[in-house]
Amino acid sequence: MEALVRWNHPRGIAIGPTEFIPIAEDANLMRDLGHWILEQSCTQCERWNREFDQLRPLSIAVNLSGRQFLDNGLTNAVASAIAQSGLDPHNLLLEITEGTMLKDTQTTAARFQQLRDIGVRLALDDFGTGYSSLSSLHKFPIDVLKIDRSFIDNINNDEGGVAMARAIISMGETLRLATIAEGIEKPEQVAMLRSLGCEMGQGYLFARPLPAKEMTEFLQDAAASKIILPDIRRDVPSPAVSGPIKQPAFHI
Repeated sequence: MEALVRWNHPRGIAIGPTEFIPIAEDANLMRDLGHWILEQSCTQCERWNREFDQLRPLSIAVNLSGRQFLDNGLTNAVASAIAQSGLDPHNLLLEITEGTMLKDTQTTAARFQQLRDIGVRLALDDFGTGYSSLSSLHKFPIDVLKIDRSFIDNINNDEGGVAMARAIISMGETLRLATIAEGIEKPEQVAMLRSLGCEMGQGYLFARPLPAKEMTEFLQDAAASKIILPDIRRDVPSPAVSGPIKQPAFHI
């Protein structure tokens, strides 16, 4: 699962992160907000792991803003959220963008190592839209590449999108990284991605972002159907898993 945060405005409007996160950063609120998001995400994920023992291990991905990632208190915040929730650190996937990774490679490498020492997993979000090279990927302890939705939107009728997706998936296999396709909305996109060797995806085809209560119902259905959910903690996706694997999102 991927955790999403929304600001429930007093006027009854749910405001997305692209609007309020920059404001929170400018107001120096991102540190506290980021810590709260981590705590809520870890607590909820561990709650689901206890409730749905047959689906374990359930993992959760949490996005980190650039400022949050470079904040010196991040490692302690992650360790605290894991300790308070009881979540297995391997069940937490932290996502950063390529741009953040390349801003200060020395600091990034040190921060990655600190987080890996805790035991959490690391993902590059919106991969393919930045300028990271193969040497950069090899240098950092990344576990997952998330293929940007811009390559998925027209993957069935855009040779460029297919070529990029194929290249990213192949790169992931070479470096023993998992790949997750973002923004899947059509069954034919799933078919194409499966043919290219991508096993994990997320998007409206599987589920729209859900509040925690509805996400619980989603997992109840999965448990009743005896669906085998992916273990994102594996170093290499197993070809034995069949069918498109869902990574739904839920609202905090």
